[in-house]
Amino acid sequence: MRGNRKAAVEGSTFKGVISLNEGSVNAVIERLNLVSPNLTATGELTFDPASSPRLKLAAKDLDVSPVREWALKFAGDVGVVENIFQHVKAGKIPEITVQTAGQSFADLRKNIGVNGTFRDANIFGVALHSDLKDASGLFVVSGGVLDVRQFSARLGKIQGRDGTLRLGLEGKSGPFRLDVMVQSDAAELRSLLLRTVNHDGFRKELSRIRNVEGELSGRLILGERINSFLPKVSILKSAVRFSYDLIPYPISIKDGRFEYGGGKVALENVHGAVGHSSFSGLIGSLNYSEPRQIEISSGRFSLDVAETKSLLNRFDVLREELRDVDFARGTLDLASVTLKGPLDNPGRWDFTSAGTLGEIAVKHTKLPAVMNLSGGKFSATQEKLTVSNTKVNLLDASLTFDGSLRNPEKASLTLEGTATGSGGA
Repeated sequence: MRGNRKAAVEGSTFKGVISLNEGSVNAVIERLNLVSPNLTATGELTFDPASSPRLKLAAKDLDVSPVREWALKFAGDVGVVENIFQHVKAGKIPEITVQTAGQSFADLRKNIGVNGTFRDANIFGVALHSDLKDASGLFVVSGGVLDVRQFSARLGKIQGRDGTLRLGLEGKSGPFRLDVMVQSDAAELRSLLLRTVNHDGFRKELSRIRNVEGELSGRLILGERINSFLPKVSILKSAVRFSYDLIPYPISIKDGRFEYGGGKVALENVHGAVGHSSFSGLIGSLNYSEPRQIEISSGRFSLDVAETKSLLNRFDVLREELRDVDFARGTLDLASVTLKGPLDNPGRWDFTSAGTLGEIAVKHTKLPAVMNLSGGKFSATQEKLTVSNTKVNLLDASLTFDGSLRNPEKASLTLEGTATGSGGA
């Protein structure tokens, strides 16, 4: 159909007898031109007794808002029309094609398929409980499902691009999958995930992250049902600050990659800080599914000793072992670390580490004064601590110490060492 007031059918193939009410057709065209003056439409109807009737309509330059209002009023009882315009509220449709086939007009209404392009659209994301703004892409509607390629959209301070969207248009348990590259405000992405994801374990861990600031960019995948889906998040760039309920110090991430999916967080080459401690080149994972596990395969750390002790005190298994250490300050630089074990039980961790001692002051209930350690190298496993060329000052004694201490839980308590230096009265 082309023109403002006159109907014309181009390229049509007719076999059999068709009766159309021209006045009704012209009235529909006239109404469409009123709501979308720039509309251009063509159509083809094939009616062949040897096969099912087929209808194809193509249109250009649709303005969604007025066409939506008109379509819901005059064709809202056609399932595909109602479903599409319940979700698509505004925008432009540069091109759209409608096709259908069937043995009866009832079949023609039921078997409608639609494809085309849209831009600057407002789409109600029922699974996200929010409207997607400035949406664009190539779309197909078939079997009650909207599929979009080359999808981009904005949700608040979250900008998505180069993605795909699959949305069931019928019912609350229909298919849903969003796979999109995102540039996002970190707090807004956290809010979106808390609002839309129903998985208790994921929500529990995410709820522990608070006071989020900064920006994230990466890939976000949400699926697979409107009323039940889990996220997969791959963060490629990050500059964020936040707090975590189980850690009493602020956390910042300056660089690195994160992946979350299936209850597991994987980290690659992550740089950041926890309180006055810092880390770089961190590679590892946290598995929040039972049994909860932690693994670090590589990383460098500069640990603030006092804050690290305070953090370790939060674990019951270590609180007993650290109870006699009354005071500690200084830094511990770990050049290499590997670690693996139960997340909630550091006493069962298998680990290796090596590094250097900064200026560390330790007060122990069984020592007569503060002991100062400085310099030297160390290596540690769950079984043994070894130090070399470490300076020790206690009261009026000044020593250089080399030696090792074995963990009594792994073997008999054994201290071996040599020291040179001086001691006063």
